[in-house]
Amino acid sequence: MILNVVIHNKWQYAETWPQMDALITEVTENLASEGAVTVDSLQFQDPGEDAQFMVADRRLTDDDLPANHLRVAVNRSTGYGALIWHATKNFPKSGDIYDHIWVSDNPQPPNLDPRVLADPCEPRFHDRRSTLPAPDVRQALEEFCRTGTGDRPQSIGWVRGWLNGHRLDESP
Repeated sequence: MILNVVIHNKWQYAETWPQMDALITEVTENLASEGAVTVDSLQFQDPGEDAQFMVADRRLTDDDLPANHLRVAVNRSTGYGALIWHATKNFPKSGDIYDHIWVSDNPQPPNLDPRVLADPCEPRFHDRRSTLPAPDVRQALEEFCRTGTGDRPQSIGWVRGWLNGHRLDESP
């Protein structure tokens, strides 16, 4: 199995644990967090970036529809991150968890909003109840990579949600 990762808007691939570990480190330590950016002397607010992890039997490209998808964002300044997982109809398993989108769930969320990006296009930020300490996010990424199945990591809690990070246990 090949780990396919989109990070910094570029496809990256890993087949060995050291390669996977390097990609996990890149994501947990170097994803851009929310902040101001300057373009041609104009300042804009950038929501930050996320990364996408997928397991497949080959290297994927923009033309492919992956069977599994784990999206992650980490705000290094607050030390929190969050994940969104789903499987597509191409996934070899179906029913139960495979028929829904899942957002990470923290039974003891931080008191303040750690501003973890959920959807860079809106932009939308995760509910604080979906954010986890960065080491827990790393642990979930390691589990996803080590199992190599594309299944949802079991080392963290999950709640049903939408692809934009909205939790189905909250009001719209």
